[in-house]
Amino acid sequence: MSVVNNVKKVSSSFLILSMLLLATSFYASTANAQTPTVAPTFDVATGSSVGSITPGLASSFSSPDSRVTISHTSAAAKTAALLQYTEKTEADAPTGAPSGMTFASVLFTLNQVDAAGTVATGAKFNSPISISISYNDTDLAAAQGNPGRLVLYKYNDSSGTWHSLATTLSSADNTVTASVRSLSFFALIGQPIPPAATPTPAATPTTVSASSGHSSLTLAEVLAGATVAAPVATAEPTAEPTATLLPPTPGDVAPGSGFVLGLVVMALVLISAGGYYMKESNN
Repeated sequence: MSVVNNVKKVSSSFLILSMLLLATSFYASTANAQTPTVAPTFDVATGSSVGSITPGLASSFSSPDSRVTISHTSAAAKTAALLQYTEKTEADAPTGAPSGMTFASVLFTLNQVDAAGTVATGAKFNSPISISISYNDTDLAAAQGNPGRLVLYKYNDSSGTWHSLATTLSSADNTVTASVRSLSFFALIGQPIPPAATPTPAATPTTVSASSGHSSLTLAEVLAGATVAAPVATAEPTAEPTATLLPPTPGDVAPGSGFVLGLVVMALVLISAGGYYMKESNN
């Protein structure tokens, strides 16, 4: 009895699995039937290339010279169509490069077209389309030798101006890559290297003389309201007058002779007194 039950369980599981596989195959075939890949019925002109864009399918294609690669994921397409790349020159550009910048060697239009080649205006995508460009020496010259200054620009028909796209550089592959959700005229443009900043010289304090050789203030101190103390006048020492001896006038006693005369008189008095004292002592 248990063997019969096991056989029934295995048979039921096999039947369920088979039904799931059939349902998956039917869904896939229905989806492919709803989104067929579009093939061009027009002659592709020289300098142009086309690639299909189909909902649910990821694909890519390249420019005729293989320098530009356009790729997209399976979620990008809103409807099945074709993408047409057409290379252009600087003379074909709707306007000149932005001020101070230089066109590189890659200019092109990218449009969504139908099988007959009719351009679908205003085409947009669910997810970005990637544009990768291999740069060469001419492109480097436009960027003053710096590949990091190569930027992909998209022309805006409404504003009549160029808009820069976020561009990433792969120096190992010599490529730059940007992503877009809408199509237009594109150009690889070299941006100039910014000039080096000029160093500002250090300010030298300016000295303002407040008096001749005594004290000084810097310009900053003068602006701040500082003042210099007035110099204190120092009295010059006055020389003592020196007596000058004049020659005596005839009949006058010379200045200073009175002192000498007094000494002579005193000496005579002492001698006289001494003599008298000695005389009395002997008696």
